Amino acid sequence: MAFLAKYTAYPIDIHALAHFMDLCEDKRVKELLLKEINSTGKKNGFKLQELLQAMILTPDEWTLESRLVMAAQKIQRSKITKKFETK
Repeated sequence: MAFLAKYTAYPIDIHALAHFMDLCEDKRVKELLLKEINSTGKKNGFKLQELLQAMILTPDEWTLESRLVMAAQKIQRSKITKKFETK
């Protein structure tokens, strides 16, 4: 996770041994990823309405077993929305 430090204007105390769940819950990591994703989108001509307003990071895999994707690997939007609506 050391790669995160090079992208930040402020130091983030994250190291390779950090638990993935902790990284998913860290607001600084979320802010950094949101900023980087939107920056890439802007560079590639995305319009304002196409940029992310928020995001949820989760350590959970979206698999057939978790019932978040179908056999054809299509996401199950209603199940995903229901699972993450409190976040």
